Amino acid sequence: MNIYEQIKKNNLSTWLILSVFVTLLLVIGMGFDYFYGAGIGMPLFTIIGLVVGIISSYSGYMLGDKLVISSTHARELNLDDLKEKQWQDVVEEMSIAAGIPLPKVYVIDDPSPNAFATGRDPAHSSIVATRGLLEMLNREELQGVASHEMSHIKNFDTRVMLIVAVLVGSVALLAGWAGRMLFWGE
Repeated sequence: MNIYEQIKKNNLSTWLILSVFVTLLLVIGMGFDYFYGAGIGMPLFTIIGLVVGIISSYSGYMLGDKLVISSTHARELNLDDLKEKQWQDVVEEMSIAAGIPLPKVYVIDDPSPNAFATGRDPAHSSIVATRGLLEMLNREELQGVASHEMSHIKNFDTRVMLIVAVLVGSVALLAGWAGRMLFWGE
């Protein structure tokens, strides 16, 4: 599979996941209407399920990268710090080499070595590394990490994983709310 086939597959997967999610919430709403909404006279829960599904999907698509960055407590780089400046320089070099726009660059204050990329497309992407990774690796090794993360951005792998993560989080929130409603009998 070449890069263009991978990009096409990831784009199709994204839209398929979004469609399945909206359909799932629509069916759940229909189920609530069947069991609880008979006296209402209109498919209120179905409409709510559809609206929640569309809003969750849209916000996950448009704002998911910001949610991921926020949830990991990543921060913007301090360019006075030599290690963080080196990370910025490496990401700039690798984005030029990959032929994609410069992603936003963040760091997480964590001693374990790790990095990830997120975003819906190359123009709206971010690369995050932990402080432990910056301390542990030399420049050439950081280039390898950055190029690996750039490949995820360029192939739109980040979009698929972003959508999955945000929608799974949405389902978890909805399940929590439903559980509390059942527990309290409301």
